[in-house]
Amino acid sequence: MTRSVTRRAFLLGTVGAAAAGWVWFRDRGLTTDAAPVPTSSSAVPSATTSPSASEPPPQTSTSSPTVTPTTATTAAPEPIRIEALCRESWRAAAPTAAFTDHTIERMTVHHTGRKLRNNRIAPEAILGHQRFHQLDRGWPDIAYHFIIDLEGNVYEGRPVSVAGDTGTNYDPTGHFLVCCEGNFDEQDLPAAQRDALVNVLAWAAGEFAVPARTIRGHRDVAATTCPGDNLYPEIESGALAQAVRERIAVGGVELVVVCGDEAAARRAFVRVPRGYVRDFVAENTVLTSLVNINSPLTFDATMMGALEVYARANQAAIISPFIVGGAMAPVSVAGTLTQVVAEVTAGIAYSQLVRKGAPVVAGAFVTSIDMN
Repeated sequence: MTRSVTRRAFLLGTVGAAAAGWVWFRDRGLTTDAAPVPTSSSAVPSATTSPSASEPPPQTSTSSPTVTPTTATTAAPEPIRIEALCRESWRAAAPTAAFTDHTIERMTVHHTGRKLRNNRIAPEAILGHQRFHQLDRGWPDIAYHFIIDLEGNVYEGRPVSVAGDTGTNYDPTGHFLVCCEGNFDEQDLPAAQRDALVNVLAWAAGEFAVPARTIRGHRDVAATTCPGDNLYPEIESGALAQAVRERIAVGGVELVVVCGDEAAARRAFVRVPRGYVRDFVAENTVLTSLVNINSPLTFDATMMGALEVYARANQAAIISPFIVGGAMAPVSVAGTLTQVVAEVTAGIAYSQLVRKGAPVVAGAFVTSIDMN
């Protein structure tokens, strides 16, 4: 027998089924935590669409979810590395007398007062200054802690732990003395020399905890025109001190004194022939050197030093093992080739640590030996 379904019964059945479904999903944790979509402010809920009186209305939260803040970490900037040529590289004589120890409290800039027309002779000029200071002035050593030539090459002077000397009426105890090669009453300060001066002063400021505001010219402490009318305005205006602060703010400066083969290579660049375009060499690979690995798995100091010099100068190095199979490597071909790849790869990786993008060539030398 068929029964007609009234509209009221149909609506009540539909609402009941929807309510039962909502309870089923809620009990299984399948309801959403999203806020309900608001309806018109004039709408009034119908009694037929409300949950039954036995079921409490769903709870909604108006509080925002808790967000755990994350702290962004920024790596500290790397210091700029500069290299100073050691005393041996400019053939410095040994000190002739005892020094006076001191603690650095300020920084003072000098010039040599000699107009250097050809930077190729800068190392010889610095040696000449030392001889004058020792033989004519009677001082134990060259007066300054560091000297900078026209192209920005830095040279090690007397130890920073001892006071400098002066032929004028001030006491240099406590002064960090840096001297620019040249006569800046007669010539302009080259950009490379100024940049190196900023680097050396920034290094000293960090090394000895001396603020940049202590930078003075020689004429500020004694009756002299040093460091010249074309250099002194950098100090007087505060431009030099500001450049030092900015250099410190981006990571500071690491100063490394280099000697031996590395210093000899740097000195060779100082003494390039007249008219040679150093910028071209710096930007292009024009030299190649063979760097042999002392197999098995060893780079000796000479080869490693040569690799560093060539990588820093952006010049190519051919990295090659020197292997006698069965004596310096496994007897098998596979074992020997594995050793070749390992040794060459290590050399290539090290060159890229010295200077990213430095040109390298993978080489190999393998021969056999009859152990009988």
